[in-house]
Parts: sequence; C-alpha cells; structure tokens
Amino acid sequence: GVEASEWLAKQLEAMAKKCAGEAAGPCFPQVVVVAIAAPCDVQLPEPLQRIGVHTIDFPDFTSEELADILCKLVHKRRFTLAEGLTAERLQVHIRDAVGRAEASGEKNLVLLQRLLDEAIARQTERVWATETVSLHGLTTLSEGDFVDSLSPSREESMKAALAKLDNVVGLKGVKSFIHSLYAQLKTEMERREAGINVPGGAGTLHMVFTGNPGTGKTTVARIVAELLTAMGLLRKGHLVEADRGALVAGYSGQTALKTRQVVETAMGGVLFVDEAYSLVSADGKDAFGNEALDTLIKMIEDRRQDLVVILAGYPEEMNRLISANPGVRSRFPVQVNFEDYSEEELMQIAEKMLLDDVLVLSHTATQALAAMLKTCCSGTNGREHGNGRAVRNILEQAKRRMAVRLQAEDTSRKRSQAELCTLEAADFS
Repeated sequence: GVEASEWLAKQLEAMAKKCAGEAAGPCFPQVVVVAIAAPCDVQLPEPLQRIGVHTIDFPDFTSEELADILCKLVHKRRFTLAEGLTAERLQVHIRDAVGRAEASGEKNLVLLQRLLDEAIARQTERVWATETVSLHGLTTLSEGDFVDSLSPSREESMKAALAKLDNVVGLKGVKSFIHSLYAQLKTEMERREAGINVPGGAGTLHMVFTGNPGTGKTTVARIVAELLTAMGLLRKGHLVEADRGALVAGYSGQTALKTRQVVETAMGGVLFVDEAYSLVSADGKDAFGNEALDTLIKMIEDRRQDLVVILAGYPEEMNRLISANPGVRSRFPVQVNFEDYSEEELMQIAEKMLLDDVLVLSHTATQALAAMLKTCCSGTNGREHGNGRAVRNILEQAKRRMAVRLQAEDTSRKRSQAELCTLEAADFS
C-alpha cells in the first residue's frame, strides 16, 4: 500500500510540474483525473498528503433523505407501501436502524438495503402465517415489517428513559421540564403521523443548563440523549462531552477545524459543552474563543436536523454569555436551572452511592454524615458545596479511613461481612 501511494504521488506531482514554471505546457485537457475515495475519519497515506488535491466532502444522508431513498428502493423492487405508511413514518424506523447499526458501521445505502431486505423477510413470514397469500399481500409492506421485534419498542425505550430520569434524586424543576418537553415532542410526533405537518414543529431542541458543579447536568444530558433517540429524533443518541480545551486550538486558523471535528463526532447525538462561558472572555477580546463559538453556531444552523447541543455552566457566567451573544440567545431559547441539593437530597445521594459499593452506615455514622452534609449545605461558597460531587468526596475519604481502621486492628482473625461493609462515625472524623 505504501509503495502504491508513493508511486501515485510521484505521478501526480509530475503532472503538476508540467503545468508550472517557465516551460509550462497547457494544463487542460488533463491526461487523466484521479479521484481518491476514503472515509471521512481516515487519513490519506503520507505521500498523498503532500500533494495538493481538492477535497469534496460527501456527508451522510439525513433521515428525511434516507426515507425518500427507501421509498424509491421499495418501488424499484416492485413492492408497495401500505396505505398511510409515508416517508415521514419511515423516518422513525430508519433512525432506529441507524442506532442498531452503530457498532457494525453500516450507513446510508448499505443500511437501507439491509433494512429493506429484513422488512421483506418479515413480510413473507407474516403473509404465510396469516394465510393471506395473494399478489397484493406478497407485494405490500406494512409498517410492522420494518420493526425489529427482538429490539425494545419505542414505547419501552421512552418509558425506560423517563424512569431513569425519575430515579434521579431531587431536580424537581428539571424533571418537570423534561416531562413537558417529552409531552410536546410526543404530540408533535402524533400530529405528523396523522398527516398534520406544521412548519417548525416543536422548534429547536438546543438547551442551556445552568447550575453549580455536581448538580446532575451531565447525567440529565445523557438521559435527554436516550429519550430523543427513543423518540426517533436522533440517529445515534450518544453524548459527546467537550469544553474549551476540546474546541479551541493554540494557533490561528486551527480553532475552526478543531471545533468542526468535535461537532462531527457528535452528529446524530448530543454535544454537551461544559463551562461554555469560558469560550468568550468578559471583555470579548478572545479571538480564538470567539472563532470556536462562531463555528459552533454556524454548524448548529447547518446541521440542526441531526444534532442537539447543550451549553452548561455557572448561572451568572452563562447569563453573561447569552446576553452578550445574540446568536446564542436566538439558538438556545431554553434555559434549565439545576438547583443545589438540599441536605435530605444529599443524604439520599449518599445512600445510593453506598448501596452501589455494598456499604452501610452505623447509627452514629449516619449522624456524623448528616452533620457533614449540613455543613456542606450551609457553606458560604455554593459552587464548592451542596452538590453530589461533595458527597462523593466525603464518602471516598470515609472509605479510606475505614480501610486504615480495619487494617490497624487485629489481623489474626477473619473479619465478618458486617465489619467489612459498615462505616463507623470515626470514619467521618
């Protein structure tokens, strides 16, 4: 492969030299045009990178485009779609198929061919099972033929995502917003399936999460990704986390490229930008940060059908970012505030963490932990106290002290399960 790429590079360089210099000959018509095809995430061999080539990007088909292509493939293979089975309704099943094929890497036309083959196979089984063998029965595909019965249904996946949200401690206002968003999107989906197409639909899904660290913003963002995927609004549903370091480069002209790469990895899912306010300085003179933000906003506009972006950070700083940038304010109209946890909620978080680690608290340890959590909630610096991260740090220190305490005791006897699983008040001192 290396030898072939070096030979091809030499030939292309020789052709280029004939069109340059004092003795340059006519460039057109060229003797040959070389087209090199490669996946977007693969680099060309080093010899081919040295030569000047025109790069043409072929983006993946959108869900709408795939649905239109699927309809044409159905007719090309002399099948028809059942009455009411429109391209709009097929989009949900296409997004489900894209999510299932993420591991195999199947995309675009290859994915559609497999989806259609599986639908035809299910249709054949259905016709024979229901004894409706006829020309119409053998050539008509129903919506059920495009559903993989071995995978969880959309309703099950949506309920699972909402149940995961409800299982999160606290965040009453956040949960209320996510449930209302789900109701709105579900209604819009039912309207589209009923043939009621309204331009704009439910509007933008981009959001701003404001709150102190450790208040569950990343956890909720991941649940939102799962919910939108279950509803067929996202192809993949993965969450890509980024911050200023992931978007901003150290040299002029590289920031836009770096930001584009991050956005491309998030396509079909959710891009979660933590501490988004750090992209732009208070005086507005950060050229690199402004370039990253401008690039992000432009790509959001260009890819709005296949990407959800969540900007997160401290409330005051995020309000400053939104008020100083009209592009952010218009594209991120939804702002969700994550309040600090109360003392009781912090105790519930601690109990869940301890349950995951197969640990329990003694009566005195419960009192000691409650006193520490009360101190956290009454701390003067709300950014450092009163959140889930503080609870984790307290428990990690307690587990370390517990281990030191146990190892300092008599090691000649075998300890009971209760001793190995119980935190004492001394572990929180």
